[in-house]
Amino acid sequence: MAQVIRDDRFGLVVNADGAWPDAAELRALGARCVRTTVNDFDQFDAALRAHSANVRVIALLNPVTGGDQYDLTRWHKTVRAFANRFAGRVWALECLSGWDRRGVTPATAVACARGAAQILRDAGSGIACVLGAVSGPSWMVSLQEASRLLSSDDRDLLRGAGFHPYGRNAHGFPGFDHTRFEHGEIDIAVQNAHDIIQLPIWATEFGVTLRQAGGEAGQAAYVRDALKLLGDLPRSVLAAATYFSWSDAVGVAHQQASQSLGLRRGDLLAPWQSGEPRLAWYAFAEAAGGTGSPPEIATQRPSVCI
Repeated sequence: MAQVIRDDRFGLVVNADGAWPDAAELRALGARCVRTTVNDFDQFDAALRAHSANVRVIALLNPVTGGDQYDLTRWHKTVRAFANRFAGRVWALECLSGWDRRGVTPATAVACARGAAQILRDAGSGIACVLGAVSGPSWMVSLQEASRLLSSDDRDLLRGAGFHPYGRNAHGFPGFDHTRFEHGEIDIAVQNAHDIIQLPIWATEFGVTLRQAGGEAGQAAYVRDALKLLGDLPRSVLAAATYFSWSDAVGVAHQQASQSLGLRRGDLLAPWQSGEPRLAWYAFAEAAGGTGSPPEIATQRPSVCI
């Protein structure tokens, strides 16, 4: 496999509940960052203790942890606790995921990020704060409104804005119904998102299912081409891009079989038993500059001390 220069912006969506790759797996894939939903602080802490120190972590607080962004008082309390516990151990906090398709207003999304950014700064946590990701069909309108609401102080505090560019083509494949300059290509969509919000974009979820790609070979081609297109964007435009997902076990029930996106096959009921690599595994490793030799995945559930 031809080696390329490793881009430290590329990574994977993982899950602290067992579906978390070890250092050998991350090195083989060339992944330099991971993004995970934090469902439980103790569980997340345990995952971080075993995590490769040179692979940065993007965290998304799940409302069940107390991070209910609709209740800003509760949200601020949760972020404060998060900052105190994980200072220096987490690269970035993504404030909300797909808020525009969940009925969350741009004002609430901005308030959520504004409060979190101030808390993370005041705590000296070293954790970057990212405006929550848009992902719905009206993402441009939502991002435009959020941009209007951001003050100059907000822009000084925030390190970027999240975006989930699903349904975008890579060199015209797999043929989603957009032309290139109507946000059809993944790099054009990210560039346009940046131009609207005027902040670096954190593409914390992107991918294509087996059905959409027509099988494993198509999915592998998509992964390879998407990473190449994203890698050509300057860092001022793209801060990070994490492919969804490392394993099928990271997803939910409907993201299985033909709807799978994982680089490895996986079992939702036993996420630590991630299975054989798909062709997309090798494509990611090639594009990201990994070794391209998949290590064996442990079949025993890791012990978690809480």
